[in-house]
Amino acid sequence: MKIFRRLDHYHALARCLELAWRAGHVDQADKFLKKAIENNPRASVDAGYNYCKGLHEWYSGEPNAALQAFNRARRDLEWGERALYNMIEIVLNPDNEVIGGEVLDHVEERGDDADREMAAKTAERFLKEVTFKNNNSKYILMENSILVASGVRANIQRALDRLLPIVGNEGMPDGFWRVVKVAARN
Repeated sequence: MKIFRRLDHYHALARCLELAWRAGHVDQADKFLKKAIENNPRASVDAGYNYCKGLHEWYSGEPNAALQAFNRARRDLEWGERALYNMIEIVLNPDNEVIGGEVLDHVEERGDDADREMAAKTAERFLKEVTFKNNNSKYILMENSILVASGVRANIQRALDRLLPIVGNEGMPDGFWRVVKVAARN
């Protein structure tokens, strides 16, 4: 496959993994990662490879393995920010539940307060590591997702107050409406 002509072409590999996951071919994604290791035995220490490995683990329903792989990529200049955002999403939603419908009706059943508080604090620590913050819509979304995930009514209201004024803006990141919907329901 042409993707493996360059040993460090992890942007294309990440995209292939995402497309394979969306198409329901997670087994094919595993072959891509094995091929990358075959072509470059030192790939396992490369941040780009670890980011891709984290994506695959996350898509395969292995949040702990995904966190470990993303953790190996999070200090990298090129892959670190993406890895951190993914780590935040995993910590806030380890079961990768689709937010909406029945999940919103049973918010209290999702875990006890101590688990939610610990997840929110961990996500805050990861968010502090993100270097580019000014007017970054992804950063704003994650910041407010953490407030909503805390489960504290005052934090949820603060997130809702922050998000509603920017509803009319174009180019809102994926997940924006999910956060607004969860905040409004609580």
